Amino acid sequence: MSATPRASVIIPLYNLREFVAETIESALAQTVDAGDVEVIVVDDGSTDGSDRVAQGYVPRVRYVRQENRGLSAARNAGIRLARAPVLAFLDADDRLLLGKLAAQLAVLDARPDVGLVYSGFRYIDGSGAVLPQVG
Repeated sequence: MSATPRASVIIPLYNLREFVAETIESALAQTVDAGDVEVIVVDDGSTDGSDRVAQGYVPRVRYVRQENRGLSAARNAGIRLARAPVLAFLDADDRLLLGKLAAQLAVLDARPDVGLVYSGFRYIDGSGAVLPQVG
């Protein structure tokens, strides 16, 4: 396990209790070594019990709560807390596919001239079923 993680997954959270556990689980289940990824949840003043769900993942997840200041402020708070040189942003109602971080870190390792890696996405419904892509 490395002393400094390779990637910080930043999850801004506001009133998404029904989705946040799956979001956190998808970040923790990545195929990189556990010490290579840190997961940071920034609770932006949730009032629906999201905070209790996220706190249930401490200490595997770094959890911080702030008064509600909006999505950008929550992301920026996560950036300030991040210890890794690579940042990955994950909304609290989204999920990472299993090998996403490993694939993106491999690109950054192979191409030191690259500063940003992004990927496609899938729309899913509340139960996780893939929806038709448009556009």
